[in-house]
Amino acid sequence: MTSLLAGRVAFVTGAARGQGRSHAVRLAREGASIIAVDIAGPAASANTYPAATAADLDDPAKRLETISTSISDTKELFAQLPPVQQLALSAFNVGGLFLGLIPGYLSTASPPFNIVISNVSTGRSEPLYWNGARLDGNYPLSIALDGQAVNITVTNNADNLDFGLVGCRRSVPHLQRLLGHLDTSLKDLERAVGA
Repeated sequence: MTSLLAGRVAFVTGAARGQGRSHAVRLAREGASIIAVDIAGPAASANTYPAATAADLDDPAKRLETISTSISDTKELFAQLPPVQQLALSAFNVGGLFLGLIPGYLSTASPPFNIVISNVSTGRSEPLYWNGARLDGNYPLSIALDGQAVNITVTNNADNLDFGLVGCRRSVPHLQRLLGHLDTSLKDLERAVGA
């Protein structure tokens, strides 16, 4: 069996626990080399969440609860930052993407990471409508910049999660396998919470 992401590098932040750990493990299973970044030891006093703990369980329900809490805590902390610090932190996190825009850069060096995963939430639980028609699905089409292998974007629409995957055919010739993994993981989570 050919490894889906063999020879590719994934840069994963928050890789010691929760969502970051889950992404790192899944990407590594598909053959990607992982650059895992996290805080070693107790988190700084500015952080509202602890370093990796026994909460990093394989149980889908516990994992979902941990991820949800981690995301909520991070969003709350981010909202407390002054606007300039919010902008600086956001720019730092995605700064590696823009190296591919420098003419000739990718011909001399590989990008710092080549997989982007983003969550675009409407923050709404009610369905969306346009000119009276209910939106049944919203499958985001993101831009894969030069040097990027995969972009995964998830959005919510009422009670649905909609996934959009964009990939480079040379880097990820069997992108549909990722859809299979997403489907399996989502079914595991639904079973765990009784949905």
